[in-house]
Amino acid sequence: MKRAGRFSLITVAVMAAAALLFWSAHVLWNSSANSPIVDMPEEEFANNRSLTMPEEPISLDTPLTAEGYLALLSELSEPESLLWDGSITVFEGDSSRSFTAVYRKEGENALSELLEYGIVRRGLKRENGRLTLTVNGSSVSVPKSDATTPLAAIGMMDLTTLLKLPPESLTCRYEVLDGEQTVYVSYQDSELPLEERCWISLYYAVPLRVETWQEDALTYLVQTTSLQELPPSHEEGPFS
Repeated sequence: MKRAGRFSLITVAVMAAAALLFWSAHVLWNSSANSPIVDMPEEEFANNRSLTMPEEPISLDTPLTAEGYLALLSELSEPESLLWDGSITVFEGDSSRSFTAVYRKEGENALSELLEYGIVRRGLKRENGRLTLTVNGSSVSVPKSDATTPLAAIGMMDLTTLLKLPPESLTCRYEVLDGEQTVYVSYQDSELPLEERCWISLYYAVPLRVETWQEDALTYLVQTTSLQELPPSHEEGPFS
């Protein structure tokens, strides 16, 4: 999986009595208390690798309740610009149907597409506050809703939907998936024999993997194939 920069350091502290969770990034450096650095310009200090410790992922060792994990996820935000590529497979009996998917975001603008044999089966474009939904070649303007987020439009669980689920219906834990720190969330539908499982990246705030199970059968699978931050675009229409 591509990464544009070093993985941010993530620290989570939980106050059990108040169920209050804090999430922040820190850059640590070592220096002797008896040997202070005097009159060193701030920019020189920041660029001097000999004075800094490498950033490393910090494990989420403290057990959290489902409410605690939801509080953690609510503090996440996607990078300003990113590009996600993935594959989506729908299983039915002994047969399956495969799609490729892409989600690109630049500021408030975004584009998501679900493609089969290079043809856009479903997509959503958000540009300058306007939402355009495309289904099998036909496009129409749509209002903002939970169903018209870029990820939901291509059949993926996103944070908007996840954070509205009742905590008592969730199973959550911290997991490392393909080297990425994630929160694993399993949701059991009370009305349907379906279980949704997703792994949310603590860095990118998007799912790295999504599964739908019906009893003991996997019926829907989303896998991330590439994920990276993008440099800001200087073009007027980033998706045109």
